[in-house]
Amino acid sequence: MISSVLSSTIRPDDIFSKFVPEGPFGRFLNFPLARIPIILLFFAPILVVNSIVVMQVIENLEEPIATVVDVVRMAFTIPLLLLSYHFYCQSFEKRDAIEISSEGAIRQWLTGAIFTAVLVCGFISLIMVFGEY
Repeated sequence: MISSVLSSTIRPDDIFSKFVPEGPFGRFLNFPLARIPIILLFFAPILVVNSIVVMQVIENLEEPIATVVDVVRMAFTIPLLLLSYHFYCQSFEKRDAIEISSEGAIRQWLTGAIFTAVLVCGFISLIMVFGEY
């Protein structure tokens, strides 16, 4: 299943962390739930600046300008978060961030969109069959 979703040049070994734990603290860091606070440390500066811009700048602007500034803010925030995740994968997990690469992105996006559309249609059909729609 995974091999059909991944492109032919990505090996399954490239998906997993190459972090080698040493000692009890290293084994703790290898636990997936322990990595959530670590990745939050990578995202925190971007998210804090983002929140400050929203609270101090955008909330004090009039509506047409506030929307434009909000779109510009997101145009900078999303790439910064992606770069931060890429830096996390390179520095901590010792691997490439292939899940955000552009290789095979269109095919994977279309696969996900079709799968989602089928699921939504299926659930709506079930709701209609039971007369609740």
